[in-house]
Amino acid sequence: MLSMILACLTFQAAAQDESPTKETLLRFTAFGFANDGREFVLAAGEKRTEPFAIPDNGFSAPVPVPAGDAALELGTATAGDSPFRGLAAIKLPDDGRRFLVILLPGRGDGLRPVMVRADDPAFRPGQIMILNLAMETLAADLGGEKFKFAPGSRTIFRPQRKDDLANYQVRFYQSKNGKAKLFAANLWPHFDKKRAFVFLHTDPASGSPSYRSIDEFTDWLNG
Repeated sequence: MLSMILACLTFQAAAQDESPTKETLLRFTAFGFANDGREFVLAAGEKRTEPFAIPDNGFSAPVPVPAGDAALELGTATAGDSPFRGLAAIKLPDDGRRFLVILLPGRGDGLRPVMVRADDPAFRPGQIMILNLAMETLAADLGGEKFKFAPGSRTIFRPQRKDDLANYQVRFYQSKNGKAKLFAANLWPHFDKKRAFVFLHTDPASGSPSYRSIDEFTDWLNG
């Protein structure tokens, strides 16, 4: 009996060793530039994905990273042999297999990617990640909790329910002549089964700070 149990354990361990590594997936969003409904491809050397759309009000469908050791680049091209036009180098972080890529205007016609590890175990449903993409420190009152966001910072926040209310008040501020100036106020809903991203940024048209929020369910992290 003992020999049979050992044989089963050995077989299970071998099966686990032979299981394929979970593929790396990226989801994209873009804002701050004219998207014009064009499609994009992700390339690693000569290998390309199928063309896909990048929305400016949500995340794209998950895009598998092409296999190989070549550097990743996002660009435009149609399927087949059409020339590839690179717009942004995509450098994957060392940790993780699921990533979000926020595309912002870069130099010339290029794009500037901001990478976020989507499968970070510290970021769970019911939480909000606030990323300050602006070049100035901004502040907020989120349901009575006060925060400051340095340029480039990432803050994970879990709102606390009060009196079973469905929403809570949020206010965002910038410093103007040494005083806090309100630039956005809204009611945000509580949620438990999804999470949200809030991107603080400078509106290219007005030059004033603004924010954009995108929420998501996390089922794709386990695929």
